[in-house]
Amino acid sequence: MRRRTVVLALAAAATGLVRGQPARKPRIAVLSAPPLPNPMTEAFRRGMRELGYVEGQSVEIDVRSVNGRPERFPALAAEVVKSHPDVIVAGGGTPSVTAAMSATRSIPIVFPASGDPVAEGLVRSLAQPGGNVTGLSILAPEVSGKRVQLIKDLLPRVKLIAILQDPVLRAGYDQIGATEQAARELGVQILTLSPAKPEEYDSNYAIAKNAGADALIVLPSSAFNANRERLVAMSEKHRLPTVWEHRLFTQSGGLVSYGPDIPELYRASGRYVDRILKGAKPAELPVERASKFDLVVNLRTAKSQGVNVPQSVLVRADHVIQ
Repeated sequence: MRRRTVVLALAAAATGLVRGQPARKPRIAVLSAPPLPNPMTEAFRRGMRELGYVEGQSVEIDVRSVNGRPERFPALAAEVVKSHPDVIVAGGGTPSVTAAMSATRSIPIVFPASGDPVAEGLVRSLAQPGGNVTGLSILAPEVSGKRVQLIKDLLPRVKLIAILQDPVLRAGYDQIGATEQAARELGVQILTLSPAKPEEYDSNYAIAKNAGADALIVLPSSAFNANRERLVAMSEKHRLPTVWEHRLFTQSGGLVSYGPDIPELYRASGRYVDRILKGAKPAELPVERASKFDLVVNLRTAKSQGVNVPQSVLVRADHVIQ
């Protein structure tokens, strides 16, 4: 009888019922590039709420940011792993995901928005990620050519387009290749610039302007996204019409953006977290590809930069900022 009592007590302890204490809540660690709060991490929280999770009651969400400094991700990821979360949501692009992968091979990792996770070495394939990593892909190289065409539509006489790319991202070179090919087909030259840190943004804009660039394309990057207010200010200062990667830039005053709704992808990443908490393995969860790309036009910025947005662009726009 005594042995049966001990077994029951151990079972109760395992389920968190001893002395009325609740079972341990699952813990989600979220890595972020921009300062907090920001639209991406708030969208993830919203996605978890929509799935029935109540922060502080049925789940704990620990959000930490590198405040626009992707080079700090390795230290932050190592710190987060020591707290033993059940899942890590590696927001902030490739630098965040690779830092989390280096810190743990056992804790599940979900990336909300990766350009090309296969090319970046994050997963084995989209259908079978393998390892402890999965998530959503924005497939950035596939839209690079459309951004060049968008500039051609806005500025028919464009001769030189400057590209701002993050030197940290290997996938950035794929995007450059796609952009250069599209430019050649349209008879436009490309000038590639690679600022390594925010302090170099102004000088790179000056280089583009002095070289005679008619416009600028800013390629996808967590560092650029984290510093979008600064970059948008540079485009305005140098009066350089710019095509951005997604609507957060145009909402911050950028001219035109074409790309996926990044906060929506963060919201959708909650579905991966939910399935993992219910027992699914990241290796068995296929990477989901972004299916919707938004064109957003800011007419206030167009007016200030002297750009006449043609009706052919306006009718295609998903949103126009008046």
